Amino acid sequence: MAAGTLVILAAAIVTADFCASPIDGGAREPQFCRLASPQVVSTPYFSVTVGPEFLVGIDRAGRRMMLEATLRQSLAGLTIEMLEGAELPAWHDCPALAEIVLDSRGWQDCRLDDGGFVERRIATLAGSGHIVAQYRYGPASRDLAEALERALQSLRVHAN
Repeated sequence: MAAGTLVILAAAIVTADFCASPIDGGAREPQFCRLASPQVVSTPYFSVTVGPEFLVGIDRAGRRMMLEATLRQSLAGLTIEMLEGAELPAWHDCPALAEIVLDSRGWQDCRLDDGGFVERRIATLAGSGHIVAQYRYGPASRDLAEALERALQSLRVHAN
């Protein structure tokens, strides 16, 4: 295994499986872990490179990963989920859906910008379900835009 890579292939994955000192999340959030350097964090469904500017949490048996800015007031983060059902989201609020290729896989891509609040959503079919990734940031956290985009670009799907 390469240095700086966390691989988790247990059946019921949670943050505590790879983190010695998890931090409690809020309501409906997993526990989070602070990483000292960029690392690939992997579940049976997907993996992503997480930089030290984010806390990372995994729940729902590895089906959901959340990255939150280390400063809670920044309102910046990325959520990746493996969802059941082979139907991609409709995203009726999206002004225009684009098709992109990421890691040799076709994705639907939706970008929203509302007065400085930016949201990007992508989705692809995977196995008997689909993967949805969504990042967001506001005017006070524009400095995290590049780190969020790097994390999104590092997303790799493991489910077929």
